[in-house]
Amino acid sequence: MMNLLKKQSELTQRIITAFFLGTLCLGVFFWMPPIVFSMFIGAVIAYCAFIELPKLMNVERFFFWVVLIGYLVIPAFFLIVLNQSHNRIFLFFLFCAVVSFDSGAYFVGKKWGKHKLAPKISPKKSWEGLLGGFLCVLLVIFILFTYFEIFISKGIIFSISLLISVGATLGDFFESWLKRQAGVKDSGKILPGHGGILDRIDSLLGALPLWYLITIKYFY
Repeated sequence: MMNLLKKQSELTQRIITAFFLGTLCLGVFFWMPPIVFSMFIGAVIAYCAFIELPKLMNVERFFFWVVLIGYLVIPAFFLIVLNQSHNRIFLFFLFCAVVSFDSGAYFVGKKWGKHKLAPKISPKKSWEGLLGGFLCVLLVIFILFTYFEIFISKGIIFSISLLISVGATLGDFFESWLKRQAGVKDSGKILPGHGGILDRIDSLLGALPLWYLITIKYFY
């Protein structure tokens, strides 16, 4: 399977890998018991902490632990809390929103991106891509809230979509900054077309703390 993927174009690799990851995540969110989910998240965090993160951090030990706790452990805690049976639908919302943001930002930025967002950190990111990602989040959140009959004002939907987009962007930028400091392109090679696990979940890690606060404020 891995050899077959390597023969495909980068875009094809991204699409195929994203399909399998999406299927896995849906299975995890809706059918995996909370205790097993917690163990699964623990294994993912351990892999990132001991395999991928050290490649990005040629710094003193104190900063390593700050990043490990602030960037990985705390968002993982929010992820586990949101995966309790009565919260899983909100975790599904976040997953859909982050995927839509990443997809919208990637394709819009690739097609129309001209104005660089932060060229010294992530040269490929553009304001056009950010806008495309935000509009995709706005559309997806509106559709999901309408379908599941969650009635809140359009202004709040706009604000929620904006916060998710900002959080996802900051998570992406932080990992990009770590990679630039380390002089590497990707955090790993485990996911064809995407790089490492951190390359795939950086936006999710950035959006999770904000999404947790959103669920506390509006849905409880």
